[in-house]
Amino acid sequence: MAYLITTTVLMLCLVSICYAQSTCDLNVYGVTVIEPDPNNGQISYYSGRDTYTELSIVIINNGPDTLPADLNGDNYELVLSLEYTDTIMTYPFEIDMEFSYADEANMAAELLYLDSMSYTPNATVAVPTWQCGNLTSMCVSLVKTTTAYVDLAPDNDFYCLQWGDGATSAGILSCTAGELRVF
Repeated sequence: MAYLITTTVLMLCLVSICYAQSTCDLNVYGVTVIEPDPNNGQISYYSGRDTYTELSIVIINNGPDTLPADLNGDNYELVLSLEYTDTIMTYPFEIDMEFSYADEANMAAELLYLDSMSYTPNATVAVPTWQCGNLTSMCVSLVKTTTAYVDLAPDNDFYCLQWGDGATSAGILSCTAGELRVF
């Protein structure tokens, strides 16, 4: 009887170790357009034309646990999108981002409690002509891709830049008269 109890307890412990999850709050802490340089003139996006952009993205782990390294893939991916609102992400227009090998490796890396990770992807932003006037912001979202952690606050998994001039905005969005906001 003692053998059966010990075996059962050992099996339960092994199962709990195999399926242990960290509890983290990964937060998209900041996004900045760094190319074209907003300090050397305004950034402009035009409907129907491509605009090369380089971003600086900062992710922070608000804890309480360390995000473990994922040996089988990424813990998360970062998604750039043009949005109708900056309060909920619907991903109507996703923009491909190109990351360096180091940035891609960091998406699978361990992230300590209260530590941050920075990324500098490139993107070619193509504003859709038929929806130009309805778009309010350019957003970066963190999308969880693993079961290795539980996200305590998914409501802070995105960061949006409003259209406008200045270092804290996405840049100026220029639409033609036929593409003005309809709602």
